[in-house]
Amino acid sequence: MSSKINTERTQVESRGRMNFARIPSVIQIPNLIEIQKKSFESFLQIDRSPKDREVKGFEEVFGDVFPISDLNINARLEYVGYEIGIWECGCGEYKDLGGEGVICDKCGQEAVYKEKFKMSECRQKGLTYADPIKIMVRMVLFDRERVELTPKAFKDLAGRVIVEEVKNPQTGKMLVPARTEISADTLKTLQEHKVSHVVVNSVREVKEQKIFLGEMPTMSPTGTFMINGVERVIVSQMHRSPGAFFSHDKGKSHVSGKYLYSARIIPDRGSWIDFEFDVKDILHVKIDRRRKLPATILLNAFGMDVNTVLKTFYEIEKISCDPKEGRYYCNVKSLLTGFKVLEDIVDPKTEEPVIKAQKKITPVIKKKIARVGKASQKIEIDKESLIGCFLFEEIVDKKTGEVLFGGNQAITQETLNLIERHGINEIQILHIDEESPDTSIRDTILAAKIATQDEAIREIYKRLRPGDPPTTEIAKTLFWSLFYSPKRYNLSVVGRMKLNQKFGLDIPLENRLLTLEDLVAVVKYLVDLRNGIGDVDDIDHLGNRRVRAVGESLENQFR
Repeated sequence: MSSKINTERTQVESRGRMNFARIPSVIQIPNLIEIQKKSFESFLQIDRSPKDREVKGFEEVFGDVFPISDLNINARLEYVGYEIGIWECGCGEYKDLGGEGVICDKCGQEAVYKEKFKMSECRQKGLTYADPIKIMVRMVLFDRERVELTPKAFKDLAGRVIVEEVKNPQTGKMLVPARTEISADTLKTLQEHKVSHVVVNSVREVKEQKIFLGEMPTMSPTGTFMINGVERVIVSQMHRSPGAFFSHDKGKSHVSGKYLYSARIIPDRGSWIDFEFDVKDILHVKIDRRRKLPATILLNAFGMDVNTVLKTFYEIEKISCDPKEGRYYCNVKSLLTGFKVLEDIVDPKTEEPVIKAQKKITPVIKKKIARVGKASQKIEIDKESLIGCFLFEEIVDKKTGEVLFGGNQAITQETLNLIERHGINEIQILHIDEESPDTSIRDTILAAKIATQDEAIREIYKRLRPGDPPTTEIAKTLFWSLFYSPKRYNLSVVGRMKLNQKFGLDIPLENRLLTLEDLVAVVKYLVDLRNGIGDVDDIDHLGNRRVRAVGESLENQFR
């Protein structure tokens, strides 16, 4: 006895939804299925022709993988584009990449998408509702060519690849490594060192071919996938957002109970950077949780010299000197708390002294002086007040060029004697007093003992590759791959947006690499936190988490 099952769908009247919530709804719940559908469509960009697709999603994944070259640079495999699904024209002779709006060159008709199986067929036959993926690749074969570096040849070399390392004609050391694409900087280096010739690649043959990669499950109009005849959905999870996060140890790391503040820069893909203060208020940095090093070394590696670091984190005040008389003067705006003035500062309106001679500047008096005094007015100060202040730049004898006293050093009585003995007319000091007493960055620079960018990059290499002898070229290659290669490091659009919002930056969202501006903003915020300005982040707060939709999850899976 068989029973007939009714498989026809019946229309059910919509029922009203009762809301028992006491708190009124602020916004309407969005169409959650539409979010997944838009994410999937944005990932594949099916509605665009292969030539008009934006560099995102599937297109960005292929762009990161290609081009692929062999070690000897004899061949290179380049990516042209991809197609999803079966596309046919009227004559059936279309062999190029199919997509929305593509016209066949032979019959002049638009290529039409052809569905392999319908959803109902896949459900009945236990099949997967999917479309084939094909990519167009270009194979470029090269020959080696020796080029004499004449003025005319320099114009034609840009963009070509050096296949044999170039050596310095004077020293015999490597000047430009092999596999280097010739840029304007490379050409400048070759000209400066008077290199006679280079061996570069030259195109011998080019072939294009469409390759079948596999099948991609296609999303249904209801946001589901049909896998082996069973309808399935992708459940999106909440993840920690990329960006910068600040915290402290709640006083548990040290017996003194002192709060030690830290920051972490988390990219969507790439190396994590951790900044942390120690008990001595030295700021350290860790890359990928390796051994720590002074944080200013990372700033040096990104292109900041010591003076630029000091100028970025401290105000610089000028002190005029009369070496013959042994007198020192500074502008009213440059007066630091604790300075002893040697003359009265008078309010021009009341003609009463705001501070009398032989008195020290206090925070209250400093505010009064700022209101009534002229910023450019010069005031004589007691030279003993300068002892303990920190020099900004080194003191150099203008006649002999001899460095008398190093920069970023505390002024002593000996320093003042040198200034008067060698006739120095002006010095610059860091604005550090009772109101702004933070010396952490200045102390970190002293602990780093690094002067140049190359030294900083080599020091980072030692931490990341302990035991390997660091050469400047190898260290630069590793550092570049960590932070300047889009294939290795990516903040993502969300991470870039979070950094811009938190620190008030105006860096384009397309720039997803870490910049020097980002690092400076993070360090400044961390120093302010230590001084009681700003708030730490709650990592469990939903504002610091986000839902990774289906398109983004697929992109990460393909990588």
